[in-house]
Amino acid sequence: MKRRLQGVQPVGIAAATMTAAALLLTPAVPFAWPSDAPGIDTVASLLVLGAGGTGVAFLIFYTLIAEIGPGRATVVAYIAPGFSVVYGVVLLGESFTAGTAAGLMFILAGSWLAAGGRVSRSGLSRSTVPAPARAR
Repeated sequence: MKRRLQGVQPVGIAAATMTAAALLLTPAVPFAWPSDAPGIDTVASLLVLGAGGTGVAFLIFYTLIAEIGPGRATVVAYIAPGFSVVYGVVLLGESFTAGTAAGLMFILAGSWLAAGGRVSRSGLSRSTVPAPARAR
């Protein structure tokens, strides 16, 4: 996308992606029609989650592709498990265990490494951004 859609606004790409997905799924609607009409709360939730959650996520994702590149932009997908844990604990009363904490730490470490982080030989972490050249 960075090569072929350079100069296209991220909001346009996100809107086109969601429109294409809706059009591709439209033929399946008659086969998945519910037996009862959904309530207004269900329809409102669908609109908020679809347009709000997914739409905003696509917008952020395509903006990141344009700004930092596709390789590093994909790392944002790794934050989903963190939100899932928070929602589960706060909204569903699920327990937060040591295994959950360890799993989140592994996800954070992997995300950091995937974004270009590294560990020096002395064991101290540092970024891969090169230091400024010294004057000779």
